[in-house]
Amino acid sequence: MSAHARWDQVHSLCQSAGLQFATVNSQEENDELWYAANRTLSENTYKPRFNDSNWLWIGEKQNNVTLEWEHYDGTPLGEGFQPQWDFKNQPDGMTNRRGTENVVAMSRINGKWDDSFPHKQRPFACMCPPDTC
Repeated sequence: MSAHARWDQVHSLCQSAGLQFATVNSQEENDELWYAANRTLSENTYKPRFNDSNWLWIGEKQNNVTLEWEHYDGTPLGEGFQPQWDFKNQPDGMTNRRGTENVVAMSRINGKWDDSFPHKQRPFACMCPPDTC
């Protein structure tokens, strides 16, 4: 969706549209989502690279106990799926006074992931619940 929201708001925004927060279980799903996002939001990107409009919230987060990456609802990523992170040393789990980078944004530039601060306002992806579309 082209509206901007914080990561913690997206689940309810998707539900209000009869959808769910988009999750990724394979590289193929990641590529499909990246393509769909750029078709929907346009392929135009903005400078600087980390402009919030260049990143798309997806429903992935870091488990606070195991530190593993999982879907927003606590279910694991697809078996064997290793997401492509945007930069070397990512995810880095940076912490500052506003929190920790523990949720995922997908780059609209290259489809790769970045751990991010959940307070940022970004466009986001919703999808149909299983067996409904």
